Amino acid sequence: GRKQFIQRTHQIKMRHIIRIATRYVAILLLAIGLGWAFRIYLSDKKKEIQYQEYTSEVGRRKEITLSDGTKVHLGPSSKMKVPTVFTTETREIELDGEALFDVTSDTNKPFIIKTSMYSVKVMGTIFNTIAYSKHYVFETSLLEGSVIVYNQEEEVELKPHEGVTLVNNKLVKSQADLNDIYYLQSGLYQFEEVSLKKLLNKLSMWYGVEFEITNNRMLEKTLSGKFRENDNVEHILTAIQSLYPFNYTKTTNNTYKIH
Repeated sequence: GRKQFIQRTHQIKMRHIIRIATRYVAILLLAIGLGWAFRIYLSDKKKEIQYQEYTSEVGRRKEITLSDGTKVHLGPSSKMKVPTVFTTETREIELDGEALFDVTSDTNKPFIIKTSMYSVKVMGTIFNTIAYSKHYVFETSLLEGSVIVYNQEEEVELKPHEGVTLVNNKLVKSQADLNDIYYLQSGLYQFEEVSLKKLLNKLSMWYGVEFEITNNRMLEKTLSGKFRENDNVEHILTAIQSLYPFNYTKTTNNTYKIH
C-alpha cells in the first residue's frame, strides 16, 4: 500500500543519491590523482633542469670530472654548464670558451657540446673545442676517435689529427692544432712558426685582455717559443719581445697598445 510505495520511493532516491555521490567521489579521486601526477611531473622536471656551472679564472685552467666519468680540462676564462646527472637520451653540455674533453664512451648516449655557433657530437674520444662567444671564434681539434661538428647549415666529420676552423662563416678543415690540446693538459703552451696575430688572439681569449695594433704588418711575423699558465700577460709580452722586437703600453686595465 502507501507504506510500500513510500519505501520504494525512498529506495529510488537513495540509489540516485548514491550514484551522484559515487560520481563526485570518482571526480574527486581523479582530481587528487592528477594533482599527484602533476607534482611528480614537476618534481621530475626540476630534476631534469638541475645544472651545475663551472667557470675558470683569467689565465687559469680547471680540471673537472663529470658524472659519467668524462674528464674535462676547462681552458682559461671559460664557462661550462652541465646537468648534475645525465638522464636523457644524450649527454648535453654548454660551453662558452675552450675545453679539452676525454669523453667516456657510451654508444647509447652520445655526448654533445653546444656552443653559440656550432655543436660537437661524439661517442667517446679526445678533442679540444674553442668557442668564445665574445671573440666570435670556433675551432675543434681531434686527437683520438671521431666527432661531428654541425649546426643547421653545416656538418663536418673529423678524424684523428684533423681540425676545423671557422673562416668567413664557414667551417674549413685543417690539421689539428695539438698545441692547444697539450696546453690544456699540461699548462705549457709551445708554439712553432705561429703568427704574432694568433698569439695575441690566444692571450686576448685566455687572459681577457684587448690589443690595439698600430702596424698590422707586425701581425704576420711568425714566432716560436713557449709560455706557462702561471705567467702573466706582461711577462709573456716581454718574452715575445725577445723573439720579435716591439713596444707595448698598457692603456687601461685590460687593453694594451702594441707599437
